[in-house]
Amino acid sequence: MTVLEKAVLNLAGALETLETKLESRLNDHSADGESFDAARNRARAARDHAQNVSKELSGAIGDLKSLLNDYDTVSKG
Repeated sequence: MTVLEKAVLNLAGALETLETKLESRLNDHSADGESFDAARNRARAARDHAQNVSKELSGAIGDLKSLLNDYDTVSKG
């Protein structure tokens, strides 16, 4: 796994942790129902977006690796 792949996975994990902490803190402070729902929805949307970006980056990294392997094969041939 490349450094970039690890960073993206760490970002997704951090966003999930943030969502959990936000939910806990809002529960602790008995936040207004509307603001709680809005904050939770934003946190979930951020996590989902990070997961989608992670998958797209993983695919792009795979494509780049394949291109580099093809290049190495052609240049050595």
